[in-house]
Parts: sequence; structure tokens; C-alpha cells
Amino acid sequence: MSCRDTFVDLLDQVQTLQTQVASDAFAFVENRVKKKLVGAPELTDVGFLLRELENSFDEMRKEVKMRKEFISRLLAAMCVASLNEDEETVGKFVGELASAMPDAKVYPKIPKAGTVEYEELLRYFGVPDPVIVAGLLKPSFVQTQEWLQQRAAEGLNPPAQLGTYSDAICVFRRRGRGRKPA
Repeated sequence: MSCRDTFVDLLDQVQTLQTQVASDAFAFVENRVKKKLVGAPELTDVGFLLRELENSFDEMRKEVKMRKEFISRLLAAMCVASLNEDEETVGKFVGELASAMPDAKVYPKIPKAGTVEYEELLRYFGVPDPVIVAGLLKPSFVQTQEWLQQRAAEGLNPPAQLGTYSDAICVFRRRGRGRKPA
């Protein structure tokens, strides 16, 4: 069994469990409530168990996201490494089920508020000293990142007052309309 087959099987199991939780189990409880075959103590336990399921699924989601991000960064590194080797993989990788395209972004390192570097950055943006001292404005990470992306698209470097770091990931896309893992 291949890695892909293992994960396709796992996906099928999770989707089956989702169906069981979302409709089958709840329909069973709903039916028993309508027939007055269940009371408050049992519903209390069902509510508690649903909360526990929610927590388990949330932890599983976090774990899956972390693993997906690892694979995404690994693929992005492989794509960069293959730039000079294989003309067919330049820009993307293609599997049976999906494609992965690298996406590199520049992120701001906004200095800590109250530091000299922070004040210099705010002055670069034209914020007057009284406003800086009063702490009335704070750069938005998201807006600063978008501003950096625009500058990069225009061929401009970030200002010296703003540190940056970059990160490359791959964006996954399903291949073909309606194509589902077999």
C-alpha cells in the first residue's frame, strides 16, 4: 500500500465517521427524544460526549494542519531545489489527485512597541512623535504584510526600519472537476 493509498483510506474513514456523527447518531438521539425515551440525565451525558468529540476533532484538525504545513514546506523546498534540474517540475508538482504550487511570501518583523526601532518605523510611516509617545497607533501585521507584497511586486525593497523574513509553502489544488480520491 502506498502513502497516498493509506491517506485515501484514512480520509474515507474520517468521512464515514463524520456522517455517523452528523446524521446517524444525532438522528438516533432526536428520534428517542421525540418518543420521550430519553431524559435529561442521558441528554446531559450525550451533550458532554458531543463536547468531547468536538475537542477530539479539533485536536485532530490541528494535528492534520501541522502535518499538511510540514509537507507543504517540504514540497516548496523541493520545488526550489529542482529549479535548475527538471524543467517539467518548475513551478508546480502534479500528483494523481492534486497539484501543488509554491507560494513564497515576505512577512514583516515589526519591532517591539516602545523600542527605538519601533519608533523609527513609525517615523518612517510619518507618525508624529506625540502620537508615537502616546501609543495611539500600532502597525497591523496583516496590512504591513500586504504593503510589503505590493512593494515587492513593484520591485521595491522594504524600508531599512522594517525587518522581514520569508516563507515558502505549497498551495494544494484538486486535479479535475469532481475528481475524488479513489
